[in-house]
Amino acid sequence: PGALNLDIHKGQGFVYMVEELDPNKNYYVYCAAGIRSANACSIMKQLGIEKTYNLSGGLSNWDGPMDA
Repeated sequence: PGALNLDIHKGQGFVYMVEELDPNKNYYVYCAAGIRSANACSIMKQLGIEKTYNLSGGLSNWDGPMDA
């Protein structure tokens, strides 16, 4: 609940959406393989959001429960 789907491939649109985020919150970022989410975390940190956490290996390495 409350999750956001931000597409790193939206370029400046992604940057605009990240700039609207609260920089004091934690952000848990994931994608299918972990590469796009790692890049997203890097951009987010450049924009002042320090508390980003990438799901290493992405959802393909996740073995926990998932809700659709």
